[in-house]
Amino acid sequence: MPSHISDIINNLPAYVPMRTLTAAYIEALHTLPFVAKRFMTAGGDSTVFELEYGILKLSDLCYPTQRSFDIPRTAEGKIVVRNEPPAYYIIQPRTLVDVSDKDVERAIRIIEKPGFIVTDPEKDNFGYYNNRVFLIDPFAVETAI
Repeated sequence: MPSHISDIINNLPAYVPMRTLTAAYIEALHTLPFVAKRFMTAGGDSTVFELEYGILKLSDLCYPTQRSFDIPRTAEGKIVVRNEPPAYYIIQPRTLVDVSDKDVERAIRIIEKPGFIVTDPEKDNFGYYNNRVFLIDPFAVETAI
């Protein structure tokens, strides 16, 4: 059942990293129009929720600028509360995440050509959207040095 994102955050499992989900951020999320269906997952950089109209990712890290291989974002922003460091969010469209090994390998070759390195090549970091493979975890790629 859909509910406000802050209500779902208040009931997250204990293993979810809470560094950006402090009481102040939960309070700030009440001002945003996010209607969530459910908590999806939490990784090292983002906590992920399914919305009625897409996927919400929250992080204490600033998301990289949109790149050609990133899934298009439908929204992004920053939450600033009192004296706390900012929290960042992006909203992405839903994707089909059962990407073939061959398509992941092809996507990695395309990403790494213009000077990027895929630092987390797991299949679950890629998804199909509009019949194309996109990176769905913006933190899985870094600029090559």
